[in-house]
Amino acid sequence: MKSMGIVRKLDELGRVVIPKEMRKTMRLTEGSNIEITAVSDSEITLKKYSPVFNIADLGGKIADSIDENLSAGCIVTDNEIIVALKGIKKECLYKKPVNSILDAIGGHQAVVLKNIAVTDGGEKFANVLVQPIVSMGHTYGSIIIAKPQDVDEKDRAVLKVVSGYIARLIE
Repeated sequence: MKSMGIVRKLDELGRVVIPKEMRKTMRLTEGSNIEITAVSDSEITLKKYSPVFNIADLGGKIADSIDENLSAGCIVTDNEIIVALKGIKKECLYKKPVNSILDAIGGHQAVVLKNIAVTDGGEKFANVLVQPIVSMGHTYGSIIIAKPQDVDEKDRAVLKVVSGYIARLIE
């Protein structure tokens, strides 16, 4: 990222205000987590923190297990990108921005979407279940399954347990 050439002063408590345009561009809102790293004696970096992205290896194992046991494509996301997936080609989606489905559902409840075209090199899934990962009242990401058959109670139960487990890891 290019330097924007903005200089800010520290206040008496050591705080720095991130310019509004930067916050908007990076989708930082009040309460967003930011990771602060000392790069050297004269340089620090601020990075948007994603607890779900930090457990991407576990997300990959979860996606593998769900794909194997539910016969469904599985996607694990944080609020912005896909961090793990199985049953859908990685080059199609991996580390790409999360699409408008996540923005549209909002809230903390699981949502079933029918007749949604999720393509994977020609394969289409008709039914999608989106289960948000909610911890301490904040949505950190989601687990999504896509399959040609109707989503059933077993699918809902599995995703609810898995999202609850991830939420507890984040706490």
